[in-house]
Amino acid sequence: MSTIEALAHNTPVIATNSGGSQELLHQFPLGILVEPGNSTSFAMAMGKITELVPENFDNKVFQTFF
Repeated sequence: MSTIEALAHNTPVIATNSGGSQELLHQFPLGILVEPGNSTSFAMAMGKITELVPENFDNKVFQTFF
């Protein structure tokens, strides 16, 4: 699933701090960026990811791209 598709469906994203995901997660903060190859930060991100989705999340991603 691409980053845009995940964000459009209110699915939190863990992505590496490179490429287009970096720009998307700055615009739509429903995810965590980790450094490529850093398994420790990836594991920590997995523990924090559920805290990012508010109950009444206004899906601006869906409105912007679809």
